[in-house]
Amino acid sequence: VLSEAIKSGKKRLYFLARDGYQMYVVAKCFCEAWELDIECRYLYVSRYAVRVPEYALLQENCLDRICVGGIDVTFHKIMRRAALTESESQQIASLTGYLGKEDQVLSYQEIHALKKELKGQKDFLECVYTHSVRAYKNTVAYFEQEGLLERVNYALVDSGWIGTMQQSIQNLLRTKKPEICLEGYYFGMYEWPRKECGR
Repeated sequence: VLSEAIKSGKKRLYFLARDGYQMYVVAKCFCEAWELDIECRYLYVSRYAVRVPEYALLQENCLDRICVGGIDVTFHKIMRRAALTESESQQIASLTGYLGKEDQVLSYQEIHALKKELKGQKDFLECVYTHSVRAYKNTVAYFEQEGLLERVNYALVDSGWIGTMQQSIQNLLRTKKPEICLEGYYFGMYEWPRKECGR
């Protein structure tokens, strides 16, 4: 990562929590020992923290982030991903026929069916957007505080998966700086993000 960063003229690297912590500590040691002109920073983020404020920007497409498969996915977990309160979750369970079945593990087909159902639920989407708008201000303020809107050549560093953290951060930053195009360094990717301008 450090040699790639030097080749592409990066002056700052943001290591994403939590997977990036060990890499951050080691990179700082290397930069000191080798006197590299690269600043290493640790960014306190999680998928949840960057996705919730992004939902209102994505509108109905936010369901692509909320209704994804995984281990032991339940209706209740999907409502938590959407940032709904317990009472809001109960209301949506009642509207979608999931009342009393909130903790039943869902198959990929059932998650897909629930996604289609939620797309037509105006009450659900309004709740999602309300919580998203509330979370947006603090999240973008944190990114600004950490220098992600500064005119510095930087990149993100993370373990990988499919790069949606980079996409979410970029979408949020573009509300303040439309031309921003993030790059990321990853240790393993299952698939490349679509329409990604960085690498």
